Amino acid sequence: VVEKVFNGAANKGGIYRIRYKKTGKPYIGSAKCFKVRVNQHENSLIRGRHQNKNLQRAWDKYGEDAFVFEVLEVVEGTVEERRTV
Repeated sequence: VVEKVFNGAANKGGIYRIRYKKTGKPYIGSAKCFKVRVNQHENSLIRGRHQNKNLQRAWDKYGEDAFVFEVLEVVEGTVEERRTV
């Protein structure tokens, strides 16, 4: 399972990052609920069907232990409000 760093905000929403630990290369996204979104990412990556092909290729090559899901900022409100922070 990918390492998860929720900082006490698992049930909140906002901006997050999935980072390849070795290089720090990030995938940035927003979520209504962090714990739900990380599970969605993991499920699609495990199935080999993630919408971001670069992230999928890295996952396939290095494995789930090479990544960390990190909450960057908690943002209340709509999707539009989260994306304009």
